[in-house]
Amino acid sequence: EFDEQTRLIRAERGRLQAALGRLPGVTVFPSDANFLLLRTPPGRATAWFEGLRERGVLVKNLHGAHALLNDCLRPTVGTAEENAALTTALSELSMR
Repeated sequence: EFDEQTRLIRAERGRLQAALGRLPGVTVFPSDANFLLLRTPPGRATAWFEGLRERGVLVKNLHGAHALLNDCLRPTVGTAEENAALTTALSELSMR
């Protein structure tokens, strides 16, 4: 069971990393964990965090936690449906 779960997380992580990396101004850092670290365009992390929350998509806002994490969000890799909701919401927010 655990092997199947880790296989699914790895597959979704790769798909999610590629999708988020296509967003304008977004940097996605390599990850071997069940979450990704992404840097938003300057000054957008908190607005994106709030916009995601309004859409029912929860991520961790790391902006302000440390100078190296300014403009950063940390989404957890979820199911295909959850990851699609995240990428759709971020696509909408990145157009603002």
